[in-house]
Amino acid sequence: DEHEGMDEAALKEHEEVTKVKNVAMLELGQYQMDTWYFSPLPKEMFRDGGLIDVLYVDEFSLNFFTRKSELLRFQAKELPKNRRHPPGNE
Repeated sequence: DEHEGMDEAALKEHEEVTKVKNVAMLELGQYQMDTWYFSPLPKEMFRDGGLIDVLYVDEFSLNFFTRKSELLRFQAKELPKNRRHPPGNE
């Protein structure tokens, strides 16, 4: 059971937190998707009260960012040009 070891109060708090989605939209490359469920992300990512309007995901490394500028900086500096495609020699 995934909730094994939780007492009643902790279980109730967990249910309250996870019943509301906390990411409104996900952007992966050129695609934008609405989210359906709660996303278990680190608390440090939530700057303004617990809702992320858009979560930006790098389509090659699957790293995620809360600001578009962070994603673009990562892609420019950290992602080598030769790693911008799926692995393989076809």
